Amino acid sequence: AVVSTQSTGAHTQHDNAAEYTCSASFTVGNDTYSSSGIGYLVINDDTTLEVLTPFLLAEVGSQSAVLSFQVTSRVNDQVSSEMVTWYKDSVIIEEGNGYTFASSHKQLIIASPTAADEGYYRVLVQLTTITLDGSMQLAVTSALPTVQFNADTYVGRVGEQLTFAIVVGGNPAPTVSQIQWYLGDTEVEQGDTNIRFSDDYLTLFRSSISEDDAGEIKVVVETSAGRTEETADILIIE
Repeated sequence: AVVSTQSTGAHTQHDNAAEYTCSASFTVGNDTYSSSGIGYLVINDDTTLEVLTPFLLAEVGSQSAVLSFQVTSRVNDQVSSEMVTWYKDSVIIEEGNGYTFASSHKQLIIASPTAADEGYYRVLVQLTTITLDGSMQLAVTSALPTVQFNADTYVGRVGEQLTFAIVVGGNPAPTVSQIQWYLGDTEVEQGDTNIRFSDDYLTLFRSSISEDDAGEIKVVVETSAGRTEETADILIIE
């Protein structure tokens, strides 16, 4: 006959399971028997990776583009940078060359994005018992350059100075080297006879004009986003 029984138990929490240690003893007559064992209770913690930027549209010339994700878990939501690997076109992304990481690698920051940064990005998070996977797409837009004269027709007298001015725009913004001026079919540059430009190349001063200057003036602006040109008329009077 069983005279007495006794049991004790303890458990240790793991990332996705609880470890239980159980021991029991019982006495039959003058004999005592004991036993112990370890068991695991697996916990479904619903660990997920949520992509916060599944599709990101950035403009050329913008300060940065930020791709990001978060991991949610009832048991363990601590993600360190060593657990995270970012890819672009199957190539691992290392910090540097325009890439930086933030928030334990949960954010990938792309500085001054260009068309070369477009494409699909992938992130792998290696947790203790599971690997999480997410993908994102980055598109980079640009705006064609624009150019506009401050007059449709410029009228000048022989021997006087004639001033031409333009306003340019676009994304990325045109630089001085991307602005070209033409009198008729001839390109004019700083230092040419009777030619002087403002420092930003948005104003052209043509001194000692002659009847040969009558016709058309043209400006061509070409950036990485494309090419635009605009013309205006020149009328010379005596």
